[in-house]
Amino acid sequence: MAFNIGEITPERLRLQDRYEELKRIRMGIESTLCDVQKFVRPNGTSFSQGSSVGFGGAQEDGSKLLYDHTAVWANQMFANGLSSYLIPKADRWAYFKPLGIPSAELTDEQLLYLETVSDLVYHYYALPETQFYQAGHENFHDQGSYGTAVTYVRKTDTGVNFRSCPLSDCFFDIDQNGDVDTMFYRRKMRAKQVVQMFPHASNMDDFDFKNSDKEYEIIFAVEPNRDIRARKGGKIGNERPYRTTYWAPQLKQMLQVGALDYFPFLVPRWSVISGEVWGRSPAMTCLSNIRMINKMKKELIKSAEIANAPPLTAEEDSILLPMRYGTRQMIWRTMGSEAPQPVVSGSQPQLTLEMMKSEQEAITRAFFVDQIIREQKKERQSVMEVQDERGQMLQQLGPQLSRQESEFITPAIEITFDILQKKKRLPPAPASMEGMDLELVYTSPAAYAQYSSKIGDISGFLQDMTPLFQTDPSLMEGIDSQELMDAYSRYRNVPRRIIKSKQDMAAVKEQRAETEQQQQMMNQAPQLAGAMKDVASARATDPEGIGQLLNAQ
Repeated sequence: MAFNIGEITPERLRLQDRYEELKRIRMGIESTLCDVQKFVRPNGTSFSQGSSVGFGGAQEDGSKLLYDHTAVWANQMFANGLSSYLIPKADRWAYFKPLGIPSAELTDEQLLYLETVSDLVYHYYALPETQFYQAGHENFHDQGSYGTAVTYVRKTDTGVNFRSCPLSDCFFDIDQNGDVDTMFYRRKMRAKQVVQMFPHASNMDDFDFKNSDKEYEIIFAVEPNRDIRARKGGKIGNERPYRTTYWAPQLKQMLQVGALDYFPFLVPRWSVISGEVWGRSPAMTCLSNIRMINKMKKELIKSAEIANAPPLTAEEDSILLPMRYGTRQMIWRTMGSEAPQPVVSGSQPQLTLEMMKSEQEAITRAFFVDQIIREQKKERQSVMEVQDERGQMLQQLGPQLSRQESEFITPAIEITFDILQKKKRLPPAPASMEGMDLELVYTSPAAYAQYSSKIGDISGFLQDMTPLFQTDPSLMEGIDSQELMDAYSRYRNVPRRIIKSKQDMAAVKEQRAETEQQQQMMNQAPQLAGAMKDVASARATDPEGIGQLLNAQ
């Protein structure tokens, strides 16, 4: 049965108007994004055409117009550094903790449960089908270039999947708190693909299902649900907080309407100026340097070409035609005339190279490469010196990295936790944690650098007290060795399974005391046996004398 639609519905008109409004929001920064794409991401998606250029042809190779690749390399190092410092695949970079309760006050049962849940989340992130680390690396690439990145999170049969979205096809807006709450994501699909995804589309009057190769621009819109029940925290059906709509500008009818209980797009931004929607990137900071160095490199190539094959000057009518100019060629000239002379331009390529080096250093500093990649020193350094230098560099990046935690990592883990919990992939919480809200504590190398001073304070205190301990060993009794070990293990991000619980340590101490008491009694046994033997020998020799002696005592 076909949908008889005479006019476009009001809701469909509202979506079209909202789509155009979001385009205008991006229009103010679109020229800058195009320049960044040209110089920093030459093979990235074009903002003038989008990722869906067409099914027949590939996008043109933009690197043909690029003369210097310093910014491209710096952006790659930027993405590699953030991936290794924020979400290292081989390390535990975050763990769960009850909200408002210090870890020192948790029982071993609670700590073990929280560590188990954290490890399960890491396990799902490491699965190939989850693609978390790949999407994270692409995310950091986009932030280094454009200052904004978009990652789509969806439920799967196995758990959760992360997919990086082309920024050229994303249009979004923020709420009153500056958080992204609206996303219109576009993609091109053939008519055959539209029917596979939305079977009822073939019944629409304005859908040409006979032409299977016809392209449609499909918009996936996610907006805050305006239903009053959704504002009150609804979790079922249309009462959920986010409304989703699939629609196409070429079609009058919406393809699909639904709802979600979470915002499926992660939109971290490197830095944001108050009142702006789109973020700003390191590439935008040094865009003038990037333009300059490409211009200088181009001119340097031209001057090198002129120096290698300079133009020639000759007297009029002194050259016999046809004139050939090149390798292994002969130039015939009239007798007595001067030989052709090359025109010396007088350019100084060494000066240009020095200027280019200065621009390259400015670009690498703008991408924080000097802080991400530690400069190798000729003299030998200890492990502690290397760690201190890296910690100082990461501390300088603290303000920028904290935004990554709040806009990318935290939402990603919260969505993953909720999905796994609803699928019953997580162990049940102990009775002592029923009803507790959880929060995240970051232990990545970047986060570790922010609180590494605590370890330094403890180590410095013990080092200062060592001479006093040697003078008066009783001072050691003032330190709780178990609490000291627990504090060190937390700050060093040591797995809880390695550290014995306080109850186990108390049992070990009690068993050690019993063993020492038994050993002491065993050591005294030969002396008691010798005394009893002497008494027995005295009784046998002088029964009356020993009896009187014992009675007297």
